[in-house]
Formats: sequence, structure tokens, C-alpha cells
Amino acid sequence: MLGYESFVWLRFLTISPSTSSGQAALTVEKIRLKNKAPYEAREIYAKHRLKSTLGSYTGYMAEEIKPLRHAVPMRSIPGDTHTAEHRGLRIDVYRLIHLTQKIPESEIEIEDLQHQMGDFCWTDEHGPITPEFVVHICQEIGYEKASTKYPSLAQHIDKIKNSDLSFPIILYKENIIDGMHRLAKAAIENHTRVKARVLDEIPEDALLPQEKKS
Repeated sequence: MLGYESFVWLRFLTISPSTSSGQAALTVEKIRLKNKAPYEAREIYAKHRLKSTLGSYTGYMAEEIKPLRHAVPMRSIPGDTHTAEHRGLRIDVYRLIHLTQKIPESEIEIEDLQHQMGDFCWTDEHGPITPEFVVHICQEIGYEKASTKYPSLAQHIDKIKNSDLSFPIILYKENIIDGMHRLAKAAIENHTRVKARVLDEIPEDALLPQEKKS
């Protein structure tokens, strides 16, 4: 998401010329980036190997980039909202994502959640649609052809295609609160399980103001 700041943690080994034993000190430097990649953060691991050649040291560096999740706002704001409704509760999903980071992940059988993809919980320019409908199309002809043939579904297809299955969906009372596009991708790619955080309750701070308990 453009407009959110991203961070890069650059970890590298600093080699002292006077260190004949080849010992290295680990330096961590934080670099702030603004309006760059659509990731909340990236970790670059700069790994140095020391090689002794005629008494001198040469550092060899290899980089491994690990993308993290999109920048997620701390809570919904006008013009940028992500909400869900469940049994009379209106939930700020952005806030919920932040508040549930410490809840342990588990793996859920996709078969146990598949019936929820039959709900008319998505919309396109023509009205309500089911995730199951979009999944079926993508399974039949693939993401690219599906987007071309059904342009009204392109937004959902793009979200499914770019979903990261390493991030858990959020369940509350066996209902999907966040992660339907991830579940759809898992189904399209024939996974049998999906990562999930299962909630016993919705944190008070994740309820929209008019739904907060008195």
C-alpha cells in the first residue's frame, strides 16, 4: 500500500582491518524508507565470508531478501477501511490484525472452511458474488485468462493471486473474519490446510465505536 512507511533492517558484518583472527562484529542499522515497496518491511541479510589471501581479508557478501506483509494501518479510517460483521458486531479488521499478532498459529483443514466460500460475501460492479464462483473460474482457466475474460472480477482475482499463504487467516467462532482471499488461493492451488489464528473473543479495541460494550 503506497503512503505507508516501510522499514529495512540491514544486518551486516563489519570487518576490522586489524582483526587478524578474522573475528567480525555484527552491526545492525535501521534504514527508513518512505513510499517505496508495498511491503511493511524487508529484511536483508548480508552475509560475509572471510577469505584469507596472502594475509589480507576479502569479504564476500550474499543478500537474501525476505518480504513481509503489506503495510497494515493501525485501524480503519475514512477512505481506508477494512471491516467485517459477525452476529451484530462490526469489527475493524485492520485493528484486529494488530491485536492478534501474539495469538499462536494453527493449521485448519480447508475442507472445514470451504462451505464459507459459498457465502455472498464479495461484490463486483454487478452485485454480490461468492468466493466459490471466483475460485471455480480460476481453477478452470487460470488467473490471467480469468482476469481478461471477467474484468469485473479482476480486483478479487488479483488479490487472490498476490495473497501470501504464510500469513494466517483469522477465525472467530469458526467464521472467517480476515483471509478469504488467502483461503481462495489455497483452494485454487490444491492445498489441504491453511494457517489460522483462532480467536475465542474479539478484543474490545477492535470493535467499531458504535458496537463497543458499555
